[in-house]
Formats: sequence, C-alpha cells, structure tokens
Amino acid sequence: MHTLNKKIYGLCFGIMIILLLSACGSQNDLMGHWVFEGESGEEGSHYAYDIVFREDGTGSADGVSMNWSIDGEQLVLVLGIYGDYTYSYSLSGNELILDEDRVYEKQ
Repeated sequence: MHTLNKKIYGLCFGIMIILLLSACGSQNDLMGHWVFEGESGEEGSHYAYDIVFREDGTGSADGVSMNWSIDGEQLVLVLGIYGDYTYSYSLSGNELILDEDRVYEKQ
C-alpha cells in the first residue's frame, strides 16, 4: 500500500473514532433527571415538566413510562398510548434544549 493511501485511511479511521466517541458522550450526558419550568400567560400560574433518561433506553416523562432513542440529531420519545414524539435537541452544560426553545435543566 502506498504511503499516501495509508495516511488517508489513517485519517478516515481517526475521524470515525472521534465521531463515535462524541456521539457516546452526548448520550451519556443525557442520562439523569431534567426539569423544564414555566408560567402560564393567563393566570401567571407556575408549571413544571420533567424527563428522566436511563442508560437502558427507558425513562419517564411527567411520570409516564417511556422508551427513548437518538436518531442522528433527533431525540425520539415513545410514550406508549400517548404516541411518539421527535425533537431536535442539543446539550449545553446542564441544559437540554428541545426544538431550540424549550430548555430543561439537569437536576
């Protein structure tokens, strides 16, 4: 094998490893209990939603059992009879941001 081909293969392999490790880190960072708090516009009442992610792909959303998975840059929540929900998501420190506007804080 030519030296140039070895370098190209080595570079591609390195990039693949970095991508795999960064994906695993994101999933591990997602584990735990997250809370979103807000206020209703009508009466100014306070409300909170919570999501719990477990390592085995199970968890809960406001007390309802769920399964979850990551599909590319999408977070998929499956809540049985309540249906499936897909969100774009990002993690920033102790913040989980769903659909770019709902910010959950890690507890």
